[in-house]
Amino acid sequence: MYQLKKVLGFVMALGAFITLGGESAFGQVFQYDSLYYVDAQGRVVSKQYQQSDADGNRILSATKRFDEESKIERGTRFEIGFDQNGNRNEEVVSVWDTVANQWVPDTKRNDVFHEKGKLLTSERYRWNQSSLEWEGEMMYQYTYSDTGELEIIEQFEWNDSQNDWLLIQKNQRTYNLTVNGSLSMELSQIWTPEENQWVNSYKREFSYQENGLKESVEGFLWLDGEWKENSRKEYEYDEDGKALSFTPYSWSDEQNEWIEQSHKVTYLYDADGHQIECVQHAWDGDLGEWREVYKGYFQYQYEDVMSQLEYQYWDRNTMSWVGSTKSLHHFVEDTIWVGRDNYTWNIETSEWELYTTSILYRDGEEFSSQPLSVEDELNQYQVSLYPNPTQGEWKVEFPESGTYTIELKNMAGEVIEQIEGNGNFYSGQLDVPAGVYILSLRTAGGQSIQKLVKQ
Repeated sequence: MYQLKKVLGFVMALGAFITLGGESAFGQVFQYDSLYYVDAQGRVVSKQYQQSDADGNRILSATKRFDEESKIERGTRFEIGFDQNGNRNEEVVSVWDTVANQWVPDTKRNDVFHEKGKLLTSERYRWNQSSLEWEGEMMYQYTYSDTGELEIIEQFEWNDSQNDWLLIQKNQRTYNLTVNGSLSMELSQIWTPEENQWVNSYKREFSYQENGLKESVEGFLWLDGEWKENSRKEYEYDEDGKALSFTPYSWSDEQNEWIEQSHKVTYLYDADGHQIECVQHAWDGDLGEWREVYKGYFQYQYEDVMSQLEYQYWDRNTMSWVGSTKSLHHFVEDTIWVGRDNYTWNIETSEWELYTTSILYRDGEEFSSQPLSVEDELNQYQVSLYPNPTQGEWKVEFPESGTYTIELKNMAGEVIEQIEGNGNFYSGQLDVPAGVYILSLRTAGGQSIQKLVKQ
């Protein structure tokens, strides 16, 4: 769990900088109805369900997690609405009540958009379980310039005694542009009712290379009636314009100059322009040099869709790279995503261990409040596996003919054998020591995970 928290922190720190084709590398979306995550022992640990409308908008998404006794320990459900222009204008979040054994409303957001897609108003509510009513929390109103830039943000909170929204803060933003139309300065000001005027708050100044790529961003705070340097970010690119590094700085009053902060991020790409490595560096004051502390490695199935993500961190005790987490995505017919295996690093054995594997259903229904047994829950996609237990020979029959992928794994999650074929039948020989193995069966029509016992 400690390693998992560390890598999640790494992902949070780098998520804003790792991009592919304008989309986050960690945000690739695959369509499914029901998605189940199963641990190495075949136990369902979580379930996800989603539903889309005729336009492809996701209108329902729900997740439930289960404890070791297969009881629901927590759950979150999102109901999403869209306006006639496709803007996401409503979201109701519910949580699973383990006592009442049902979904209970938690928060709600109502948004209003301009006809051109600009957010005008956003209202936030929280559910009062005692009164069984929604109660106002916060509201934001946005005003834009004629050219579409955000100019004013007004923040309100709900006042019960006046039964109305009350203004608590008002921010104004103004912009300067270069001759090429790029942003050169952004100024943020706060309205002070006592002085009845706008007061400077924060300012950012942008510089660009001759090719138009952003070179640096400097941030300033308004203190004691003047602008004070606060932060600086510098960017480096390769000859194709792809980001090579991102370096943050902070201002030192004592030295009266910009000082590199204790971390920076660098990137590596393949010949097709895909980002295949992302490294976070930390400054070692004793050695007077940058040290690599976290690494992310990425492989691709097609275009910008990832097939493998792996993270490592530098262990100063052993002076070596140690695995943190790894995800392997599975596809059939090259482009149809059918699941993912998640691994964690075992420090004692220095090996990857299967943490969870996912099972996908494209025509599922929203899952029931209690999980079924592994045999019932995971094998609704009917395949016949026999004999099981086996002395060595085993056979599998699929409900329809087509391409299939079969993976045989041990209980550590290691792939012992992978078979790809076409048809509705396969016969194999289990040349492995006696024990329990996991058989993953994937086709375009569904997926099944079976326990196969070798005697």
